[in-house]
Amino acid sequence: MLPVDQQLKNLLEAQDMKNDNYRDSRRKTSLEAIEDIFDGELYKKLQEPGEFLDNKDNFSYSFNTDGCPLFKSSKCSVWPLYIQLHEIPPVERNKNLLLCGVWVGTVEPKMNIFLREFVNQGKKLYNNGVNWVRNGISVHSRFVCLCCCVDSVARPLVQCTTQFNGYFGCSWCYHSGDRVEGQVKYPIRESVKSRTERQMERDMQKAVDLKSIVKGVKGPSPLLNMPEFKIVRGFVPDYMHCLCLGVVRQLTNLWLEDVGKEFYIGNPATVRVLNDKLAAIKPPKCVARLPRSISERKFWKASEWKCWLLYYSLPCLKGILPKKYLDHWTLLAQASYQLLSRSMLPQDVDDAHVKMTEFVYMVQFLYGKSKMTFNVHQLLHLAPSVRDWGPLWAHSAFPYENANGQLLKFVKGPRGVSFQITKRFLLQQSLTKLQGKHLNAEVLTYNSKLLGTSPLPMAGGEREVKFLGCGWLCENVNSKIVFVIEEMGLKMHSLREYSRVMLGSIVFHSVEYKKPRKRNDRVVKLCHGAIGEILNIFYDEDTKQCVMIIQSFSNAENDVGPWTNWGYMKPYLRKGPIIGVSIHEIYCKCIVIEHKNYLYVEIMPNLYEVE
Repeated sequence: MLPVDQQLKNLLEAQDMKNDNYRDSRRKTSLEAIEDIFDGELYKKLQEPGEFLDNKDNFSYSFNTDGCPLFKSSKCSVWPLYIQLHEIPPVERNKNLLLCGVWVGTVEPKMNIFLREFVNQGKKLYNNGVNWVRNGISVHSRFVCLCCCVDSVARPLVQCTTQFNGYFGCSWCYHSGDRVEGQVKYPIRESVKSRTERQMERDMQKAVDLKSIVKGVKGPSPLLNMPEFKIVRGFVPDYMHCLCLGVVRQLTNLWLEDVGKEFYIGNPATVRVLNDKLAAIKPPKCVARLPRSISERKFWKASEWKCWLLYYSLPCLKGILPKKYLDHWTLLAQASYQLLSRSMLPQDVDDAHVKMTEFVYMVQFLYGKSKMTFNVHQLLHLAPSVRDWGPLWAHSAFPYENANGQLLKFVKGPRGVSFQITKRFLLQQSLTKLQGKHLNAEVLTYNSKLLGTSPLPMAGGEREVKFLGCGWLCENVNSKIVFVIEEMGLKMHSLREYSRVMLGSIVFHSVEYKKPRKRNDRVVKLCHGAIGEILNIFYDEDTKQCVMIIQSFSNAENDVGPWTNWGYMKPYLRKGPIIGVSIHEIYCKCIVIEHKNYLYVEIMPNLYEVE
């Protein structure tokens, strides 16, 4: 076990929070909008007057643990125990996980030992808190554990319940499960009661008294002693394993492997068409992995399955998968997109729950009772978890899985694995803390030259803009573009053109940049809602501004008919007006899929997740 108080102190001081934490300083689109974990019902209850989080200096966190195989030649695995602080910006939140402990062995951890120490630390953080310095003033903060995000293998160990493949294996309801073809499945039931905190505690007490399993409960979990933690609603369904690596992979494999069925599309000719469609897709750089052949799906990571569900599958499967199966799949894509959105209203969550429920019910009718796996059943609990704890991205396993990959790199030999991990993890934390405090201007300038970036001073003190590569004088510019430039009140002789520019950490290309063959960083959405492609990028030496010439797209929903029921994915044509905008008017980049005469444009639901 590692002491967490010093790690929390270092993290809070490194975040440079002025007067308010992220929870109180963020800007919401509307008061009712659900945009982060702070907007969940259970979090807001702790913010009520007199409650723990009513104090702005107090913080909350969630935790995760999961097994990672250490070596290919042995069964030894490592189970790190992480916590994630909520009241810092989402990107920083995902990058700055704290390590509480590590279990190394050839068997699963004994949670009554592992979690007992974790709960003891949680009590100290709740009761005693941590002293840290903000703006030269000492601040005393206390911490509360709110939720646990683990997969369906680790959850029963932590909660002390039966596995998902046993009777009463669901952590949130009393669906007993049925034995179908030798396995426990979760077919449709007319009514299933939800578990409550009080009932779960009673079942745990009965399990101790009777020395047997009671409705899937084996005994008390050490987390019962964690202050404020809810033993039922404190656990969230992990959409990374349940949805991406679960249902999405399950149904895709059915289509491609279940020969002779009505939905079978796995013949070689059809697979070649699917692979060609995937190969033609050019995602922006914010999508970490390029689309891979559907024939290599057994090697796909969770982020690739997520991209397949949200971005690629609908246009790729159109005209290939029978319509009733594609319409059924569309329900899952639409509901998942809504629950992953950066901002949603309560009615959006209700709508997503209706779609998800319809999807789950139709799985049994379209594919059979044997396909009603626990992952399919878990989909019914996704929307309730969003109501409790905010969007799915706010409590997913993606950042923890990414941290696991980094943690395994700390292991250099078979001896003293736990000490290797903890020593190098704390060393890395120390180096991260020192970074930025001891890098002088000469080092920063050298790094800038090494990376080929040329920072130019921008007016207004907005996010830093860096032009990449060498610019050129504006000559032989199209007359339409000249007209737009003059309408903006700029002069051509004061402009210098570039093919690439970086706003903060986001890179944009113009059509002049011919080098990328598999990426498209040109199509953007503007703050006022227009979609378009970047034709030119200019730097105005007089006003110190970066301006872009955009070829806007026109909506083609009325032309294509059936595409309109896909909701978040809309068809466009390249025939809108040419407009000029400042780089700071860009809202985000878009994913574009070209098909015949149309461009099918999708906006990523959020930009917070670590793939």
